[in-house]
Amino acid sequence: MDNEIKYNAEKKRKQENTKMLTPRVLIYIFAISHVAEATLTIGAFNIQRLSDSKMEDPTILKQVAQILVRFDVATIEEVIHPDAMRRVLEEVNRVGGPYHMTMSGELGRSVYKEHLAIIYRTDKVRLRNHVTYPDHEDAFEREPFSALFHTIESSVTTFGLMGVHLRPDGVREEIDALARAYEHAAGVFHTKNFIIAGDFNADCRYLSNRAYHNTVLWNDDRFTFLVDTDADSTASHNTDCAYDRFVVTGAIDSAVVSGSVRVYNFETGLHLSYEEALGISDHYPIQMQLQ
Repeated sequence: MDNEIKYNAEKKRKQENTKMLTPRVLIYIFAISHVAEATLTIGAFNIQRLSDSKMEDPTILKQVAQILVRFDVATIEEVIHPDAMRRVLEEVNRVGGPYHMTMSGELGRSVYKEHLAIIYRTDKVRLRNHVTYPDHEDAFEREPFSALFHTIESSVTTFGLMGVHLRPDGVREEIDALARAYEHAAGVFHTKNFIIAGDFNADCRYLSNRAYHNTVLWNDDRFTFLVDTDADSTASHNTDCAYDRFVVTGAIDSAVVSGSVRVYNFETGLHLSYEEALGISDHYPIQMQLQ
């Protein structure tokens, strides 16, 4: 009986203390606890030749949307037709929105052009700015495209996401030039917290492990590579290449959730046949989480 009286007295005291907290303090406490529990899922996906004709197939369109809703923010490479990407965005919002996007202009030196797109959940992040690298030295076939985001879903509240699609026969030179592209975007956005994501083509016949570990980016202490060289981000059963990569800087490195960096195999994840999977892309997307 005495224990019950003590318990009720303690309960009453805590309730009274809670009433004394101002609304501002309560909001602050909620925000801190929310950030501690929240995570943000980042993705990068080379959707092979994302064109109007490809997205006219309702099955492929639905499958692409099912993949993309896994991510809160994601870069998308090989966007051939902007209208096709807008159609994808509509389907993504139908499946599991709310999403919006930002997209680069046409990129490429030759007749072949493509766009880099970044989609994002508007209830998880806010887009603050975007910029395409002004490649005055013509170092890139396709200039990196970056977006600045603000969020309360991660301990890193402000970060840049740079989408890249490096040229296969110029991987070494373009990886080395990424440091300059990062410095430009970091200066524009006024933050050192960056995720560089996309199709690096940094493996197999395009770049040996020895050359990879001799690149400027790998040997610069500001940058951390997250996807292991033994990963396989190719959908073909005949290849085993870690073409797609995440590279992080600033506070992002310590905010990455342990064990969250991986390749998403949509062939098994969506229970597709091999032929159906290749109809979507010859790349699997990569993903990571920020806490």
